[in-house]
Amino acid sequence: TKTSRANHPFANHPFGSSRQVDLQVFGRFSGCGGSDDSELGLWTETVEAHWCLLMNLGRCGTYTYRFTFSEDYHRADIAIMCNPLVLCCICIPCLPAWWCTIPKCCVALEMLQTDDSTDGTSWSRKNSTCGSDFQFYYHLKELYPP
Repeated sequence: TKTSRANHPFANHPFGSSRQVDLQVFGRFSGCGGSDDSELGLWTETVEAHWCLLMNLGRCGTYTYRFTFSEDYHRADIAIMCNPLVLCCICIPCLPAWWCTIPKCCVALEMLQTDDSTDGTSWSRKNSTCGSDFQFYYHLKELYPP
């Protein structure tokens, strides 16, 4: 059986009552006003010229995933948020990502806890583009406990 919400490992996470968490995929550069809030991202790609360019573009554009978990924490919708001005060569790294959310009719992402997982350590990631049906993308597995 699945873990109840009260006993779920995410139940005490600082999501707040909204069950949302934002993750800056490739990190971000220092913010405005002299603050030093730069951070490294949790995603990476192979060290190839085009990925190095895209990852830095993502950092400048504050490329962010917003995970919104279901009431029982077994499913999450993933919204893609960014600062689109970076695509026009206007680089304002301190502009927050909430300024633009990619519409779900263009790209929709979700993750579902797999049947063999009861503690949030195994997820099936699915993608949909242009309103198509969701297709399996990859299996996300926790390798090291927090």
